[in-house]
Amino acid sequence: MPDKQYTNPSDSLTGAVRDSYLFKTLSDRERSLLLQTGEEVTIAEGDIILSQGEEGDCFFLVLDGKVRVSTNRGTDVVPLAELGRGALLGEVAVLNRGKRTATAVALTETRLVKFPRDSFLSLLDGNPKLKALIKKVVARRAEDTIEKTLKTMT
Repeated sequence: MPDKQYTNPSDSLTGAVRDSYLFKTLSDRERSLLLQTGEEVTIAEGDIILSQGEEGDCFFLVLDGKVRVSTNRGTDVVPLAELGRGALLGEVAVLNRGKRTATAVALTETRLVKFPRDSFLSLLDGNPKLKALIKKVVARRAEDTIEKTLKTMT
């Protein structure tokens, strides 16, 4: 894993969480609890943020920068998405308490917020509306991944 620069949550973190379509459903108190669990991470261009197959012990919210997400199918690399500000990474493995289904690489220097799995799952247990919304996002991602993987087979 690359060296990471950690800082305390900042105003940009507060704004990103407040503006995120997923986290808009949270009350001010719940947003505050979420912010307390997050830490900012800066990743250098070209560094791996998360790797397919590793344990999903956290997820990320992109503050700034660009990230390429891909998955492996045998020896082929299947590009899935390029993500920027406000996007989530690694939430599928967190929700499923499983392994990562994709690899994410920083295309530019990228600032992220890292949220630990257990803290986030506790927050979800108290917010069924947010839990349902995140499950919809995960389902859409799964459909998109299947579609893109199948296209590489033809």
